[in-house]
Amino acid sequence: MTSNALRDFIINELLPTHARSYTGSLEEYLRALLAVVNRYQHAPCSCALLIRILKESFSCEPLPFNSDWLVYTAPPDMDSTQPPSEKLMDEFELLRRTLLFQIADLHRLTARHQINEYAGLGVISPTGHSWYNFDPASLFDCAMSGQEDGALAEFKTAAARDCSWSTLAAILELGRIYE
Repeated sequence: MTSNALRDFIINELLPTHARSYTGSLEEYLRALLAVVNRYQHAPCSCALLIRILKESFSCEPLPFNSDWLVYTAPPDMDSTQPPSEKLMDEFELLRRTLLFQIADLHRLTARHQINEYAGLGVISPTGHSWYNFDPASLFDCAMSGQEDGALAEFKTAAARDCSWSTLAAILELGRIYE
C-alpha cells in the first residue's frame, strides 16, 4: 500500500465519514491523535497503520493538555533531502514534535481568542506561524488540496515514498498552512 492509498482514504472515507461530523476542536483531535500515535510508536509504520491511527483518533479520548508542551514554538524541520546520518531526528520524533507544536500553538491561539469566525482567512499565532484551518475536516481537506498542487516540497518528498511517520507529519503541516 502506497501513500496514494492513504490519500484516497483521507478523501473518500476520513473526510466524509469522520472528519466532517466531528464536533470537537482541532486541538482536541490532535491531542487524541497524539495519544493514538504514542500507542503505536513501536509498530512498523505503514499506510494501513496510518489509516487505523487516523480513524481511531476520532473516537479516542484526547490527552489532557500539558503546559510543558508550550516549549514547542516552531514546527520541526522537515527537510527530508538530508542524508539519514545528518537528520536531526527520526521520523517518529518528527511526527511527535509536529503534533506537540500544533497542539501548543492552537492552545495559544485559543487562549488569546484568535480562533473565531474570521480565523479561516488566516491567523498569525503568538509564535509567528500561520494557520488557516481550525477543524479536522478543513485541515485534511486543505492538506490533500495542497498535496495535489505541490504546495510543500517536503510533502512531495515524504509522500513519494511508502507511508511513514513523516508522511503524516507533512499532512498535518500542509493542513495547517494551506488555504
